[in-house]
Amino acid sequence: MQVGIFTFTLGLGYPAGVEKAAELGAKGVQLWVNGELAPNLTDEQVNEVRERLARLHLTLSATCGEVGGFAAGWERRS
Repeated sequence: MQVGIFTFTLGLGYPAGVEKAAELGAKGVQLWVNGELAPNLTDEQVNEVRERLARLHLTLSATCGEVGGFAAGWERRS
């Protein structure tokens, strides 16, 4: 199993988060697919992400995104 750094937790966004993950010695990253990495990326943008990860010797171990407003409604659930 490969463990990756969830770049969102670094507070740097993309692409600085993947650069920092590589600097920290990670082998894989989990990317937040919202905002800068929206689910509707063009083929060119997807290729840029792939090329950046390859250049940094990182693999994409997982993706994460907002589904159904869970985080937005957290306050109501507690």
